[in-house]
Parts: sequence; structure tokens; C-alpha cells
Amino acid sequence: RDIDSTVGVSISDASLPPRTWNGFLAPKTYKNVYIDTYHNQVFDDIFRTFTIDQHVKLACSLPHGRLRGADKPLIVKEWSGAMTDCAMYLNGRGIGSRFDGSFPSGKPSGACGARSKGSSSELSAQQKKDTLRYI
Repeated sequence: RDIDSTVGVSISDASLPPRTWNGFLAPKTYKNVYIDTYHNQVFDDIFRTFTIDQHVKLACSLPHGRLRGADKPLIVKEWSGAMTDCAMYLNGRGIGSRFDGSFPSGKPSGACGARSKGSSSELSAQQKKDTLRYI
């Protein structure tokens, strides 16, 4: 920062609400500092049983909740239409998913089916509709 304060610096939110970092590298002293944040609904047990309505409601509430009150600009990244952790290799090579119970811990919520194939072409019409709605 002493050499060129015009260069942007992005810091991770460390999976904490962005406002947690208020005061750290405060905008009054440090210019061009951004918080890098993301939101997903695939790794926590509570989200595995959500309906499409619950997934959409939570995603739409982010600007009014978790993302509110930060003292630095936010960069929201890693948005996807995934509502399960069924995607191939998402949890690591050879490691299954929480959703279908093949992950080492957690209770299964359903079958992954076509969601683990790596292509949306095999998803059911309803799964495609739900994914588009969520995005």
C-alpha cells in the first residue's frame, strides 16, 4: 500500500458476514480495498432439505441481511445454480456427496442421479426449471 494505493486489494470474508471486517483496512485510511464474498447453499446440512422456494428466498434475502452494512465495497463471486453438492469432484476426487449420503458424514436427503454427471442435459425438466429460477 505504501508503493501504490491505487491498486485494488481484495480480502476474503473468511466465510464470515462481510461487516465482520468493518474497521479492518478502514476506507478512511486505505483506498481501493474490497471484500471478496460468496454464498452457496450446498455444504451446510440445513440447506439439503430446502425446497426450491426456500433456496430462492434465502438467496434473495442476502442484500437485506448478510451482505448489508459492510464498510467496504463487496465483490460477490462463485454464484452457481447448484442446490446440492452432487456435482462430480465438488468435494474432492473420489469423495461422494452429502446429499446422497456417500460423503463420509451427514444424513442423506435424496439421490443425486443426473446431477452428478457433469452436464445439465440429463437433468429432468423440473430440475432445469428450478435451476433457472434459482439463478
